[in-house]
Amino acid sequence: MNYKKIILIIFILLIILILFSMYTYIINNEDNEKNENNVVDIQENKDVDLSALNTYMGSMIPNEKGIEMLNKIKEEYKNYLSNSTENGESTGLYIYFSNDIESNLEEIKNNAIISMIDSYINTIENDNNIGYFSVSTGVDNENRQYIYIQKYFEILDEGIITNIDNGSITINNNTYKVNENIEFSNLRTTESMKLSDIKPGDYYYGSGKIIRNITGDEWEKECIKNLAYCYEEGNLLCNPIEIKNVENMGDYVIITLIMGDSATEYLNGKDNISTFELKAIAYSSLNIPTYSGGVTVYNLKEETQGFMFWIGLDKNTIDDKYPVISDIEIYDK
Repeated sequence: MNYKKIILIIFILLIILILFSMYTYIINNEDNEKNENNVVDIQENKDVDLSALNTYMGSMIPNEKGIEMLNKIKEEYKNYLSNSTENGESTGLYIYFSNDIESNLEEIKNNAIISMIDSYINTIENDNNIGYFSVSTGVDNENRQYIYIQKYFEILDEGIITNIDNGSITINNNTYKVNENIEFSNLRTTESMKLSDIKPGDYYYGSGKIIRNITGDEWEKECIKNLAYCYEEGNLLCNPIEIKNVENMGDYVIITLIMGDSATEYLNGKDNISTFELKAIAYSSLNIPTYSGGVTVYNLKEETQGFMFWIGLDKNTIDDKYPVISDIEIYDK
């Protein structure tokens, strides 16, 4: 009798052990599934799909399309928006994304980010500056994804500026509102210019570049800067037309050149280029690369006849009485 009771007790204990093991397995399995699901969610949210912006990437976006794009961002990504910051004077907007949506719900609920985007849209709608937008995406140093929207200033016309008044500039009878802080650049010297530096009669060359309508010493100094600062970049506007004289001074020569400024053609009319006389020093050690060889500073006048040639000036000598020639290139010789 005792033997049978013992067997029964053992059997019951085995049943309990099996049931407990099954219960433990089920609980652990459910936890694993939850963890796996969490990993999948994290992986899915790790990179926000920005393919909705593909139609805007790498293109110039006018105001109307810029507004359309921002509205699309609002609707497409509102659950992922983390924070946004404006860059400069409303010229750019960073829109960040968060992978931790739960902790971000309160901010989204308060519409702080949406309000900033709406404010930026309002800025675009009320901005009469001619311009376009670009959009780019990336990851910052904190591993946050972002969209960066930037507005670029651009005047669509090229031509002589006929009027500047109250922050507006008129070209070809078209008037453009211009922010006073927008930078232009001097086409001859590449130096920065503000709206206040531009005068009626100057030429708007495009892409923010200005050809100043100046004469005399001021104009010649700009041409000399062009020879010093733009030779290496290949952006020469002032080039020699002929060599009038080469004066042998021993280990150097003083070269008298007639220079032409091709930029003045935009001011004077086609094929009407202003010229000036330039005297410059060329040392005997100056290397003048040619196919034929044998060209030196001493026979330069004869060797350049009938050939196009270019010169570059030493930046450190442009204020001297005779600037120093640092480079000479003769075309196809």
